[in-house]
Amino acid sequence: MEEYLKFFDKFCISDLEELPESIRKKQEITNVKDFCKEIKPQFKELISCYFKNKKRFEKLSIDLGRKLYEKGISIALIVDAVNTILFKIINYINPEHLPKNLIEQANQLMEEFMNFIALGFILELLPEKKKKLEQTFNTTPCRDLVNQFSYIEKVFGEGKPLFKEANDCPVTDYMKDLGFRIACNKLKICEEIEKTHHLLHTYFKLFKVYYDKKRYLPIYLILITIYFLFEKLGEMFRSVESAKKNISIEELISFILTEKKDIILFVLDPKEISFLNKVFGYTIGDKVFFFLMEKLIALIPPGKEQAIIKCIQGAICVISENNSIDYDKIFLEIKKFLKEEFKHLPIKLDVSGFLLKFPKEVDISQGKVLSSIKFAIRESKKNPENLFVLDLKKLDNYRKITIFKNFYEDLVEKISSGKIGLVIQGIYNLKTQKVSHYEVFVRLRDSKGEVIPAYEFIDLIYEYRLIDLLDIAVLRKIIENAHLFYNKFIFINISPRTFKIVSSSEEVKKLTKQMKKMGLKFGFEITEQSTIEDFDIIVDFFKKTKLPILIDDFGTGYSSFSHFVDFIERVPIKFLKIDGSYVKKIVDSGKAEKIVKTVNGMAHSLNIETVAEFAENKEIVDKLKKLEVDYGQGYFFEKPKLIV
Repeated sequence: MEEYLKFFDKFCISDLEELPESIRKKQEITNVKDFCKEIKPQFKELISCYFKNKKRFEKLSIDLGRKLYEKGISIALIVDAVNTILFKIINYINPEHLPKNLIEQANQLMEEFMNFIALGFILELLPEKKKKLEQTFNTTPCRDLVNQFSYIEKVFGEGKPLFKEANDCPVTDYMKDLGFRIACNKLKICEEIEKTHHLLHTYFKLFKVYYDKKRYLPIYLILITIYFLFEKLGEMFRSVESAKKNISIEELISFILTEKKDIILFVLDPKEISFLNKVFGYTIGDKVFFFLMEKLIALIPPGKEQAIIKCIQGAICVISENNSIDYDKIFLEIKKFLKEEFKHLPIKLDVSGFLLKFPKEVDISQGKVLSSIKFAIRESKKNPENLFVLDLKKLDNYRKITIFKNFYEDLVEKISSGKIGLVIQGIYNLKTQKVSHYEVFVRLRDSKGEVIPAYEFIDLIYEYRLIDLLDIAVLRKIIENAHLFYNKFIFINISPRTFKIVSSSEEVKKLTKQMKKMGLKFGFEITEQSTIEDFDIIVDFFKKTKLPILIDDFGTGYSSFSHFVDFIERVPIKFLKIDGSYVKKIVDSGKAEKIVKTVNGMAHSLNIETVAEFAENKEIVDKLKKLEVDYGQGYFFEKPKLIV
């Protein structure tokens, strides 16, 4: 005992003075001499207990470890300090010709002391990390991870390891879920998740080995690694859960083709959802999808063989490795349930549906599958009473698909190669009767170079999901013919769907930047319905570009007004276009006049100027002036002009 006290007196002050000032501050050491004097009795008790009362020595060391953890002292610093002290003890013993067994004794003391210090760290670490995990990860698979971490606490409370093997782990079952596999395949993190999970269980085994030996310092370091792996795995799980809500049909096809299994793709496409959203608000549309998902889950429980996903295209997709399910029966039941549940609505709700069979031995490109899906969508809508079934093994037997594919590819080729025409029409100030700005329209050309009117192709563009390609083609065409627009302020139609596709969104940003550099003056015109549905996607773009926005066809969806207000609070809307179906009736219809007046008043109250389309004659224009509408667009002023 005396030798240890001599050692304390010799080295306490010098060792503490060597510590960085930041460490001394953490330990609240303001005066080194006073501190050494204050802790000497505690040091004496610790050494005394080591020789006379090991239980007390253990408790004192653990308590000290807890305090050091709370003060934020790293265990690496403590290990370094203990090793330095031990080295000084050895050097101190040899010159003083003290008993050699003191070296072995001091080494044993320091090892046990450090071991219990580490245990103190562990006892503070576990509840802190568990609480953080619980706050961070609250979804089902992540809760399983938190429960696994809780087992570690039980190890110290009950004295026995409770870890499960990787194959028995609930997380393993979750990773086998088909929906999980689809989402992690989309993110390309399946392999990383599996490796992290396997590594986690390897560290569990290491934990058990060191726990059996009561080696708390390596256990603490293992726990730090386990916590890091928990966090990493939890973050990846959260990414997967988020990705499940944002899966496209294209991504489903990519997954199916890589699986090389017999797989069924069953798709339900609810009708009239856009109309419902526009007239009754988006809550009713959400209810329809929730109802369909709920019924499908009851009829086809998701798991290892099935996944039910609401695709971003607005359809509900079932992927299944189980070929024994009677999808025709399920399709008819769903139709019956849907009509009954929403019979109170003024329109008849219904769904169309199709089923694609993917044999594992079939060798087919993703492009060919997507063409087949577009064909299936079209055919199922033609005959919504029956489930349209397409076996990809017999694809060559479907002559209609070849015809459809050729038509689709022709449309894509026209857009991609820039075989489009641009039309402009002036928007006139109703007070001055002078043109204020222009709207740019797109027109396609047929094989003879003749212009195809918009009404003949625009629905097909949306149906084939080519709107993003068309939007980009228009921007490129404007850049190619910039000299035609330098003396004009133009508004260009663009769909929010374009911003939902990452590659298209990036291309729009690039082209917009180029147009600004060229000195073109322009803004974007967006349809009201699409904006209200997808405005979160485009807010960031317009905040960064500060381009003016014109909202098209306002007036057909009053229930979406709150969404519209949310949108205008986040981005500057310059103009609001009043739906032409009301404008052309204002002379003869009191109801139409009231609607135009209301929309106009609402816009002005929000500091937004109004544009009335279909201003076709003097009577309509005079009425618009009386209602104090700001601008008019229509045949009264000028017809659309093809300029390129």
